[in-house]
Amino acid sequence: RLGGYINTDQLKDVYGLDSTLANTVSRKMYVAPGFKPVQVNINRANAFTLSGHPYVTGSMAKALVAYRYQHGNFAHVNDIRKIQSLTEQELIKILPYLTVE
Repeated sequence: RLGGYINTDQLKDVYGLDSTLANTVSRKMYVAPGFKPVQVNINRANAFTLSGHPYVTGSMAKALVAYRYQHGNFAHVNDIRKIQSLTEQELIKILPYLTVE
């Protein structure tokens, strides 16, 4: 559901995977240079589709759709930084998984 890992530290986010096992697995895996995860188009996706991504909560999805409705399509992915309800930590997690294609 994530669309691919962009960092081995993301294993810590896997539900039910304890930190010891996550550390062991992370030493045995890598992210290929140039890997690009599956991305969701924030100009086309509805709130249901957006909230299907593990890093996008329902309230985040609604905020993205509401902003797009009020201001038009996003020109760049980084335009979501204009949504004040999104924290910097949330932005860092979700930006690699979004596109405006």
